[in-house]
Amino acid sequence: MEKDAVSTQVVSIIREELQEESLAPDAQTRLGTLPGWDSVTMSSILIGIEQEFGFEFSVQEMDGLSDFGSLVSLVQEKIA
Repeated sequence: MEKDAVSTQVVSIIREELQEESLAPDAQTRLGTLPGWDSVTMSSILIGIEQEFGFEFSVQEMDGLSDFGSLVSLVQEKIA
């Protein structure tokens, strides 16, 4: 799957969870700066991504996520 398609799907999941339809993160957007982002929301978003793409994140992978670009890259790597 193309990186742009992965990014679009991930943004859609984040928008739905955060209830922020205008959200438009770029690769450098720090996840913790997104409005409404907290540990519970992060868990819900990651579960939504796992369900959408059919894989599970490891704890180490989740700990390494800092920005939107790293999240999209990890998803793309896991579905390759």
